[in-house]
Amino acid sequence: MNNELNRFFAHANKYFMWLTKDDTNADLLASIDGMMHEEDISPWNHCKIYFNRMNERFRIPYIYAKMILDNQFMLSGNGFNNMALIFDMNILFERFFAQFICRNKKKIFENQTPQIRVQEVNNNFIYDSSGKVIRLTKPDLILCFNERRYIFDTKYKKLDEPQIDRPKDRYDKVHSIAQSDLYQMYTYSQIYNSQDTILVFPGFDSKLSKPYSFTKNDNKKLWIYMFKLNLNGDNWESNLVHRFKEDFQKII
Repeated sequence: MNNELNRFFAHANKYFMWLTKDDTNADLLASIDGMMHEEDISPWNHCKIYFNRMNERFRIPYIYAKMILDNQFMLSGNGFNNMALIFDMNILFERFFAQFICRNKKKIFENQTPQIRVQEVNNNFIYDSSGKVIRLTKPDLILCFNERRYIFDTKYKKLDEPQIDRPKDRYDKVHSIAQSDLYQMYTYSQIYNSQDTILVFPGFDSKLSKPYSFTKNDNKKLWIYMFKLNLNGDNWESNLVHRFKEDFQKII
């Protein structure tokens, strides 16, 4: 109990519980977490694990767990072992979009100089009875032009294609967006007093939806943006800059 190897497995298991999207895996990991609930994982700090004849049988599970924690995975076949990298695509898409904006801000905004805030804890959201903060908000990206704020939030999800009877340069997709995502954007618009919030989804063609209002008499707008992920060719980034610049002018 409470040796380095046990603490490692308890730490890894909690991470896998957070990572998994599969109900069966979640149940199995929860049962393991219950078995190891007495482990004190707080002191575990990536110390090197030493194996001997007493714990040698745990070496292979340790290697697999360590690989996943390091964003790697082992692929076996035809007598060969290969290494692959695995990523949380939600985080990867979020960081890619933010870095694209930051890297190309001069080309996109030209003479305008917005303040760009990426993944900053900005405003408190929920307090307990004593006034202690128990929930913070953290929009993926905020562009500030003086008092005007534009809030972007990325979602690595594929939207279902509805029947489209609108102009070809617009997608009407709001009906296929999760209610929780819409509630999140409305909350951001209220907390940060933003007139424009933009949900960003991956796509192979950059398109911007018509604006939607949150309430009947509300001038706060929600936009749905399909951010192009077809990165083929030498000019993919300059083409994407040009299209994003045009689309952002529509929002303004």
